[in-house]
Amino acid sequence: MRRYYCLLLSISYLMITSSCASVPINFALVSLDFTNEVVRINTTTNTVEATIPTVGPAFGIAVTPDAMFAYVTLQTSNKIVRVDLATNMVDTTLPLPIGTLPNIITINPAGTQAWVVNGGSSSITIVNIATNSISGAISLPVGGNPDQVAFTPDGQFAYVTSRLGQVVYQINVATQMIVDTIPLSPDPVGIIITPDGKTAYVTEFMFGGHLVTPINLPSNTLGTPIPVGQEPDLIISTPDASTLFVTNTVGATITGPGTVSPINAATNTAGAQIVVGPHQPSGPIGIAITPDGSTVYVALHDNNNAVVPIDVATLTVGAPIIVGAFPRIVATPPFPPLAQKPTAMVMPDQLLNITICGITIQWATSNNPMITSYQIFQDGVLIGTVQSTDPLSFTTFFCSLCNTSCFPIPLFTISSVTSNGSSAQVPVVIL
Repeated sequence: MRRYYCLLLSISYLMITSSCASVPINFALVSLDFTNEVVRINTTTNTVEATIPTVGPAFGIAVTPDAMFAYVTLQTSNKIVRVDLATNMVDTTLPLPIGTLPNIITINPAGTQAWVVNGGSSSITIVNIATNSISGAISLPVGGNPDQVAFTPDGQFAYVTSRLGQVVYQINVATQMIVDTIPLSPDPVGIIITPDGKTAYVTEFMFGGHLVTPINLPSNTLGTPIPVGQEPDLIISTPDASTLFVTNTVGATITGPGTVSPINAATNTAGAQIVVGPHQPSGPIGIAITPDGSTVYVALHDNNNAVVPIDVATLTVGAPIIVGAFPRIVATPPFPPLAQKPTAMVMPDQLLNITICGITIQWATSNNPMITSYQIFQDGVLIGTVQSTDPLSFTTFFCSLCNTSCFPIPLFTISSVTSNGSSAQVPVVIL
């Protein structure tokens, strides 16, 4: 077993640093359901860095939060395999005890379970990640064959789309029981829950379909459908929940090239479709985003043998990355959770705690009446602000590029800002 040791080098007046054997997270994995392989792309260079045989038609992929392993479904073999991302080799094969045609796989926010939807039966298979074994299954109503799972950020609920049942199931993760059924037709397929946990977005794939429907959480009420391209399939969110991207398998028209639609999550409106296929049919299906939210990767399944990157800032398409025949699903390491805002009023001479990417930092507020806010920096980059008298104005933010089990602890600094614009660093400690 590989172990990673983090040595705390400094807990000082102004900064916290450490050294740690970190796991690379600059990669994307692509399933090839024709050649029985998973291809690993280096997202820094946009080149293929490894090809991993899967001994079966690779379909769904999910990366564990520590970026050490990936789980891959072998759809027609009725198996799940685990890939060791240090060696880029399959180290475990798990046959399905029940269910057929394992499809999309999703790992819960805590990284303890992987849920596999069985497209050929009304069930979900659950993998215990700690023991690397199948720990159970959830039966759905007859005809409720699932398509995809999305978890709420707190991990308490899972939302499952059922194309055949034309519903979305809400499942209590602890009890593994369905607690609500949300009718949604036609053809709910892809689903994403925004990182702030406020909204689920569901694609409606049916032949000629062109809608994404928001579901308000936790009320489970439907919002106004958002028109996108033809036959929308899978959908993702940026880490800050500001923009969604959805693959349209046949694009702007039923005979046109495939596209990706960006959606403004604040207004629930779609922007201009981004053409990603060089010709028709391009069949974009799989889509994933890097943990820093800078680049989207799209698998062109039909006759293109490629994955294309999209720059999130400019919405421009980069050069195709040739990966092999019929790429289907793309997976990247999950991005870190939201930081937690203070729950008490920010008062003078108060110790204030904020949790950022699993690290709780603490500083003492000042009794200087001129201080208007505290700015929080990670590795020199401003990532959040707390107003001196109102913690509810805390800017929601993400820490950047770190893993949950072992990672270099970022350098956090805090500066107080006064009404005349001056600033000064504030002592910080780690709890």
